[in-house]
Amino acid sequence: MAVPQDLLRRLMSPAEVRITIQASPDEVYEVLADPETYPEWLAGAQRIRHVDAAFPHPGAEFDHEVGPTQEVTVADDTTALVAEPPHHLQLEVHAGPVTGVVDFRLTPTGQGTEVVFRESLVGRLGLSMPLMRSVIHLRNKGSLERLKQRFVPLVVPLQ
Repeated sequence: MAVPQDLLRRLMSPAEVRITIQASPDEVYEVLADPETYPEWLAGAQRIRHVDAAFPHPGAEFDHEVGPTQEVTVADDTTALVAEPPHHLQLEVHAGPVTGVVDFRLTPTGQGTEVVFRESLVGRLGLSMPLMRSVIHLRNKGSLERLKQRFVPLVVPLQ
């Protein structure tokens, strides 16, 4: 039985999540363009080892470690592919044998900024995208929720 082309295209397409953050695109982009913030909001990012001074300009890189805990990590390096502040940042990530492309699109809305986070596996393991889609989706949804929390004003109760 043949798999319909539209189903195959959907299964191979990037996992996508979106959220609206009560901040300007410039403010959100500033966090996305600063890898030092990643361990605070990006699920799995554990340690930043080095960031090129030119990051996020295309071709600039940063090295970090990813994994479920700080004790269990894999060395990762990430290269900026596209940097169009404050609307678009695209990165190529390498973690062990896995290569992926991460794409952030920021659009101003009446409530702040809509962030669209798309991620796909490419290269040798790209064919596993249908199997990894739900895991990537859940990870990135949680990451965007944590990113959103960075912009929630701290409210101090009056006494």
